[in-house]
Amino acid sequence: MRRSVLAIPAALIVFAGSVAAAPSWVVTLDGTAGVVPGMSVAQVAAAWGIPVRAVPALCTVVPIQSGPLRGRAMFRNGKLDAIFFDRGVTTPSGITIGSTTDTLQQIYGRKLESMPGSHYFFLTRHTAPHWQLRFDTDKSDRVVQIGFGGPAVQIVAGCA
Repeated sequence: MRRSVLAIPAALIVFAGSVAAAPSWVVTLDGTAGVVPGMSVAQVAAAWGIPVRAVPALCTVVPIQSGPLRGRAMFRNGKLDAIFFDRGVTTPSGITIGSTTDTLQQIYGRKLESMPGSHYFFLTRHTAPHWQLRFDTDKSDRVVQIGFGGPAVQIVAGCA
């Protein structure tokens, strides 16, 4: 996957344990497992039941893994900006990693936004805050990543 590079030093945030297994990891326009953009590292750790050590910095990407769940959380200035999952999540409508672009379009229809020729599809929350779900697809038109967050979910996840 391509990554955008931000001219910002990365922070060191270490998840000392893995995310506690949840009965169902559903990612919605309202959050996932009690976590939403703007939460601090400590709040995310408490919501997901994981120990965290953090070194303050402008931006960092933290790996998340537990059982079938895998992804990354991006923090800016110590606050959650976006989460990107590549395994173990589903939307309330049943979109998972491996779902087809056709299924994505059948389920979300005109609510789904994308640039012509893009492999990135966005679903936006209509009420404030206007968080988004992001669906990344590959050349075979399958979902390979599901993101959730504020404006940072629009960039290809990464810090310098």
